[in-house]
Amino acid sequence: MSARRVLVTLFSLVAAVTAIAENPIDACNCPNNCDYVVGTSCKFYASPNGAFGARPIATGSCVDADSGSSGQIWCKGSW
Repeated sequence: MSARRVLVTLFSLVAAVTAIAENPIDACNCPNNCDYVVGTSCKFYASPNGAFGARPIATGSCVDADSGSSGQIWCKGSW
């Protein structure tokens, strides 16, 4: 396997990993998700702490923000 093919494979794997945001706004906006648009799937931690330190993860999709939220989109999700 060529070095180029290995690099392409590694970058593809890294891109496939979905980061989990700290809140619904960060899940759909910069700095980490600047390319997200309405309809993009997203994930965020649903609460700061859960039982035994576990943090529930909400999964959803980016939706239009309510008026007064600086025009940002946010992640509407459930767990």
